[in-house]
Amino acid sequence: MVSKNAQELTPRDYLKHLKENWDKTMNQDSLSNFTGRKIKGSEYIDYWFNAYYFHSNIVKENKLNDINIFISDKMSRFNLYTTVIDAAATVGGLYQVLERLSLDCLEITIPRFYSGINS
Repeated sequence: MVSKNAQELTPRDYLKHLKENWDKTMNQDSLSNFTGRKIKGSEYIDYWFNAYYFHSNIVKENKLNDINIFISDKMSRFNLYTTVIDAAATVGGLYQVLERLSLDCLEITIPRFYSGINS
């Protein structure tokens, strides 16, 4: 929705860049070499957060335990942290765009470092 209101090519490209980074992070599979099955970043976050950090969901805990049979707890946590960090960086980039938007100012601005670089 925000990108449709971007008049200039560079802001629209930056928003596309953020969306691509988000999709890459959430769909990334960095564990299949160890577990023998594809596990998306979004699933990994879901399992950890719902099994241990917020809800103590037994089903999610069992799914996470099934994954952790193949990898160490440290590697499992490292994968969670890197996925969350990548997702947070993308959300931070979107925040930089949205924080300046208001009813009085609908101009979309992007961080200075971005000059149409591809991810």
